[in-house]
Amino acid sequence: MAERKRELVARRSGPAGVNEDRWYLKFDPATGLVTVEHQWSHPEAGSLETTSGAKTYVIEEFLHLANPEAGPAQAKLRALIEGVFGGGNS
Repeated sequence: MAERKRELVARRSGPAGVNEDRWYLKFDPATGLVTVEHQWSHPEAGSLETTSGAKTYVIEEFLHLANPEAGPAQAKLRALIEGVFGGGNS
């Protein structure tokens, strides 16, 4: 079965909004592993080159990541988790 992916946050920043960052919640049914993937594409100023890539985090690592740009995706993931558990303390 194919890996499933849900977008958490898509964000543009930088001059004219040319820097693009996307965070996805991913589930691999074959392994049962749930991860967060960060994909980015950032054109280099004054150049035709673009820095792009992807990094995958386990949930705990992502939620404790000290990266301000990840903040909106972290908040979205926390809200999803709280929604699953109904926001209760049981």
